[in-house]
Amino acid sequence: NNATTGSGGGIYCFICSPDIVNNTFVGNTAASGRGGAITGNNYQPNIVNSIFWGNSAPSDPEIGLGTYNDPTVTYCDVKGGWTGTGNIDADPLFVDPADNDFHLTFTSPCKDTGDISALTALTDFEGDPRIAFGNVDMGADEFYTHLYWTGDATPGGNVALKFVGLPGTTPVQMWLGSGVMDPPMSTQYGDWFLQFPLLSKIVLGPIPSPHGVQVFPFTFPANTPTPLSLPFQAGIGMELTNLSMMDIE
Repeated sequence: NNATTGSGGGIYCFICSPDIVNNTFVGNTAASGRGGAITGNNYQPNIVNSIFWGNSAPSDPEIGLGTYNDPTVTYCDVKGGWTGTGNIDADPLFVDPADNDFHLTFTSPCKDTGDISALTALTDFEGDPRIAFGNVDMGADEFYTHLYWTGDATPGGNVALKFVGLPGTTPVQMWLGSGVMDPPMSTQYGDWFLQFPLLSKIVLGPIPSPHGVQVFPFTFPANTPTPLSLPFQAGIGMELTNLSMMDIE
């Protein structure tokens, strides 16, 4: 959702050739010129394992051609297509793009279709391991067992707790702790982060097929005291998830 009055709504490169690896570009706008997501002048970036979807510009809505050179694009999902090894043109099947949730679902065509040799980091943007299930994913997110939330964390606000895992995995449980242990306690199921006593617990059905994301909607009472920090952790199957913090303000 970046915007510019000129070219290159997300990134504009001038006399440079950066490596752009495992990025997700969505909803960027160039009001004039080219390259809703990226373009440049005398640029020749190496773009790998990235997603370009729903960007806009008068010309070249996703990736703009360069003034003197053109980018090298491989193993990317580009709306409208782009010539290059491993590139695809397919709906990335994000969890909920209308809510700015660009995590990948289990059925995403971007899952397991990247180039391992291009990796520059062994974790994704939220610390999940990359690679998770055989091959690297395209985009900033690696599909992996994970707990997170989206929405309006305010008194009276609506949020959605989201549990990511392999479809059919059960049980799915989530706990709310009274605080956070630092350092966490190591267990055979992963690190345990929550202090005791536990304040609440919810139990959900198995991770749904085919998309692999369980969603639990919740509305905060209007009289919720603020500020309030809520630490969450879940168990998905026999694996403990990451710690997720929600700050209600």
